Amino acid sequence: AASALAVLMWVGSEVFSEHDFSAEWIPYLNGFARLATYCLVVQLTARIRELLEREVEMATHDPLTALLNRRAFLEAGDAETSRARRYGHPLAVLFIDLDNFKKLNDTRGHEVGDGALVAVATAMKDVLRRTDIAARLGGDEFAIIFPEIDQPSARETSEKLATAIRNALEGFAPVTASLGVACFRQPAENFAEMLAAADKLMYRVKDEGRDDVLVQAVCIPGKEEPQ
Repeated sequence: AASALAVLMWVGSEVFSEHDFSAEWIPYLNGFARLATYCLVVQLTARIRELLEREVEMATHDPLTALLNRRAFLEAGDAETSRARRYGHPLAVLFIDLDNFKKLNDTRGHEVGDGALVAVATAMKDVLRRTDIAARLGGDEFAIIFPEIDQPSARETSEKLATAIRNALEGFAPVTASLGVACFRQPAENFAEMLAAADKLMYRVKDEGRDDVLVQAVCIPGKEEPQ
């Protein structure tokens, strides 16, 4: 539209100017040539933008599940942690590890294993809020950031998510999921520290029988948890 408007103005200025042309159609031919050039530039620009967006998508998302990859998730976690600390908002971090996933790959093949990972990712997308940030960290590990959420709400969402994942994995026995959720009323300065706390809770679930979810408030070392 901008290109067409520019050409119309250009042609109009030439037609109504006192400039003499050897033929009356020359201004219109000039306008057509300029419009073709502008359209080519627009097309090339759009194509470059599309390629850049695709490169960004590939650099920040897991190709199998379309969730964020580890690097993008850690960057998002740092940004969300800074925002939560600035405004005094609570924050929760969830860590998921699939149980018996290697056994599924060994007995039914990696294609079936990939199907299980996709099923888990789909279940996550169906349950989570638009503001939640989900990622596949690698292998059979997933993680989620719950911004601005208190412990009761985090528990409710996590239990709903555990049920959705359990249902999604019904066709991928013997795989189940262990979930650990660390809730912070005062976010730590380092997001990696909060992710590690959620990971630790997840391993407690594995040690106590697997296929469950553990939600717990975590206090930053050196600070008292507010009442």
